[in-house]
Amino acid sequence: MKILEFNDTSNIKQAIPLFKSFFHSVSYPLCKDGEISNASLYTNDNRVLSIPGTNFRLVTDKSR
Repeated sequence: MKILEFNDTSNIKQAIPLFKSFFHSVSYPLCKDGEISNASLYTNDNRVLSIPGTNFRLVTDKSR
């Protein structure tokens, strides 16, 4: 499973699991450390969730 990890606007580390049954796409900026920007999560029912934060990265959880 893919997980979007990032620091929220309070600089607290967060993780969102990107379940294929709910999300079909994700985009996030490649910004300098500490620069607040938004990631976009696209759901299967064509909604877009905008997530503000910093240091976005996509990781793979191999335990699932």
